[in-house]
Amino acid sequence: YDKEKRQAVEHAAMDEVWDYYAMEGYAMADVSAKNLGWDLEATKGITRLLIEVKGLSGSEVNVELTPNEYEKFLEKRNNYRLAILINALTEKQKLYIFQYVNNINNWTDLEENIIEIKPIKFARISLKNK
Repeated sequence: YDKEKRQAVEHAAMDEVWDYYAMEGYAMADVSAKNLGWDLEATKGITRLLIEVKGLSGSEVNVELTPNEYEKFLEKRNNYRLAILINALTEKQKLYIFQYVNNINNWTDLEENIIEIKPIKFARISLKNK
């Protein structure tokens, strides 16, 4: 596990998504430290998008959402965007931005890629206080 590389990937993804929405005329805010279930907010007029940003060093679109992110992904799906930057540290970067589309009842991007969602169960294990 390379912490510095992971941070560089995350930083590259945040920058890329920020720039994308700013170029589209959105006012941007970084809310990642607030643990809201998304990282960025993009506002234009009455539209406020909640954007979860994921950065990947590889070329496969495969991410996990925390329980909080997944809850908000479902609950706020009409304004939620899942932005995934692959090959984040290379010249082959590619940004996917998925949004929920009501008439197909699924998440898709501008290229009509559809994501597969597999909910998983997990457990948090710790020492019990005596």
